[in-house]
Amino acid sequence: MPDRKVRVGDLIKRTIYSPVPPPKQINFKFTEVEDCGIVVRVEPNSDTVHAFFFKQSSLGPIPIRDGYYTIIGDE
Repeated sequence: MPDRKVRVGDLIKRTIYSPVPPPKQINFKFTEVEDCGIVVRVEPNSDTVHAFFFKQSSLGPIPIRDGYYTIIGDE
């Protein structure tokens, strides 16, 4: 499935994954940390978006790099 570019107003899910272990190592499955927010600004030159995350609403928009989020509804 081709990835589409994120736009202002999109709902995104922040995901932080454990790194992939080398071969033949025991792989512990860590739970995925996820948080949802709405994109308020897109920075195309730095591949970041600024999103207002619902669980951290008191902090204001948070910058997040491409690859650390997925667009909700495109899964």
